[in-house]
Amino acid sequence: MAEVQEYTIFVLISLISIILLRAFLKKRSSPRLPPSPLALPIIGHLHLLGPIAHQAFAKISKRYGPLIHVYLGSVPCVVASSPEICKELLKTQEASFLGRPKTVVSDYVTYGSQDFTFAPYGEYWRFMKKLCVSQLLGGQTLDMQQPIRRDEMKYLIDFLLAKAKAGESVNMGSEFTRMANNLISRMVMSQRCSEDEKEAVEVRRLVLEINELTGKFNLSDYIWFCRNLDVQGIKKRLKVLHHRLDDLFIGGTDTSALSLEWGLSELINHPNVLRRAVQEIDSVVGKDRIVQESDLPRLPYLQAIVKETLRLHPPAPLIPRESTEDSTISGYHIPANTRLFVSIWAVGRDPKYWEDALEFKPERFLQEDGSVKGQLDVRGQNYHFLPFGTGRRGCPGTTLTLLLVQTALAAMIQCFDWKVEGEMALWIWKKGLA
Repeated sequence: MAEVQEYTIFVLISLISIILLRAFLKKRSSPRLPPSPLALPIIGHLHLLGPIAHQAFAKISKRYGPLIHVYLGSVPCVVASSPEICKELLKTQEASFLGRPKTVVSDYVTYGSQDFTFAPYGEYWRFMKKLCVSQLLGGQTLDMQQPIRRDEMKYLIDFLLAKAKAGESVNMGSEFTRMANNLISRMVMSQRCSEDEKEAVEVRRLVLEINELTGKFNLSDYIWFCRNLDVQGIKKRLKVLHHRLDDLFIGGTDTSALSLEWGLSELINHPNVLRRAVQEIDSVVGKDRIVQESDLPRLPYLQAIVKETLRLHPPAPLIPRESTEDSTISGYHIPANTRLFVSIWAVGRDPKYWEDALEFKPERFLQEDGSVKGQLDVRGQNYHFLPFGTGRRGCPGTTLTLLLVQTALAAMIQCFDWKVEGEMALWIWKKGLA
């Protein structure tokens, strides 16, 4: 009996030793992945994500480093949170990260990823982007459509003036959305879409809902046994929204309207900045006419305000990509088909590159003589400032967005007095991905 027990103990010890040895050898032979927190079975690291994903990723990155490896369910992902890593990913090895992850929401909203935003990189994608950049959003086209932008700006100002005289409240988010929506509608269909307040509120609701669903981590995308289930009710909501709005309206409308909301709220929260902006516009434009796009080059402080707004509140805080082949980033192995999240929000707040990174200081974008720092451009040349992304997958509507946001914000500053009653500061609660 004693011999049997000794033999059993010997076998168990041998089995455990073999298992531990194999695990050790496998770990040593496996490629070195980026640092990662402890994952849970089935859900991986989904439990670490709060309601705002980019803030949760930033918190994890502070502990584990600027390049982290996480499992969202069964899907392997990496998150980049420093300018150096972003440059390596989006410039040096861009060709390895040109894919876009396919999700339930993107599949619904973009008709099976048929638009160039979520389409796989290839001939079709290159044709679609060339069409948008050279025709729909090209310089000559934008010049021809300047009267449309001027009309929509005047419509917004007249509407707000009428409301102010009547002493009625206005949902600025809805009105910014209506202006941007009507502008894009007239660009592509030659007619306005939102003629009254009710329509504006409805369009705003739809845009916000689709943006929320796009940025929401859907369990169907990450946990294999949930793929055919609608645990969160997202598919049901998408079926209702699917035919209501096209992705061009969603992208162009939400980017411009959200940037305007953030810019205006920051100005109201910083009255000294607002006063200086008023003084600049009054000295350059005067009080006898409305500010125009042709005035923008002579309004450097206004340009700095918009840049600082985009730094702190980028339209897309996380840019999703997907690796198409194995690669090595900063000494770490990134396998093919790994989902990548570039945290534009984190790099714009990196204290290594930005003094008082969390403070709203438009002056950081100005030279000593008051002119704009040309090297700090928004078009993806500086990897600590990427509000519109960079490279081949960068936002094609950057020029239109800047024209619209700068001109509309200047008109709001010039035509109205803005302030907060009491001590409460304005704040906007947003979440989502690009």
